[in-house]
Amino acid sequence: MFTQLENQWFLWSQSLTARKVFAVWDDAHPDVFAGWDVESLREPQGSYRTDRMQAALVSLSQHGDQDAISTLTVQLLPGLRKLVRTYGPRGQTSQEVLSFFYETLVRHKLEKRPRKIAANLLLDTKNKLYRQNLRVEKEQDKSEQGFAADSFENSVVERICLHNDFKKAIDSQSSKQRQTTALLAFGKWVMGEDIATLAQRHQLSATATATKLWRLKTAVRQIAAA
Repeated sequence: MFTQLENQWFLWSQSLTARKVFAVWDDAHPDVFAGWDVESLREPQGSYRTDRMQAALVSLSQHGDQDAISTLTVQLLPGLRKLVRTYGPRGQTSQEVLSFFYETLVRHKLEKRPRKIAANLLLDTKNKLYRQNLRVEKEQDKSEQGFAADSFENSVVERICLHNDFKKAIDSQSSKQRQTTALLAFGKWVMGEDIATLAQRHQLSATATATKLWRLKTAVRQIAAA
């Protein structure tokens, strides 16, 4: 995904559209973009000049300028790739890292933190990923410990006996959720796949995957006890 974003930005930077966009930025922030051109924005040099330019890009991004968002993302790709290498083994994909970064970008308070834009954006994104990872691990532990304690987890006979309860629990969900929930249950409790693998396959966050399984487990128990 990162390589695709980089390639798309490069093609855009060579276009007439990019020069027109840059001219608009320069008109809006003449004291900031003076001395820059589109190509030099890819790998900016000089901390003070870069801070001011990136602060302007943050402001433009927060007003919905997609080209500013893409430019700032490309500038921070080395740091974002490092976050994927750190949190990828824990279930965080490049798409999720980007999602956290975009959320951080939109919420960044320039008036309180006008300096070291790149470092602060990456640090805030890393902190969001860290907190998310802690929540995922807690949910995963709850899900796995709960089912490890259930006898039907290790008994084919009891699994078959509870087939109708599973069906009722899945049927009680909305039509949009039924197929995904059924596939997650099959992957987890029949094929023995882990949360991270299931999340990646079904394009969900690890938290959402663990939560769906926990809710299904709860529903099955309630139906079985009725």
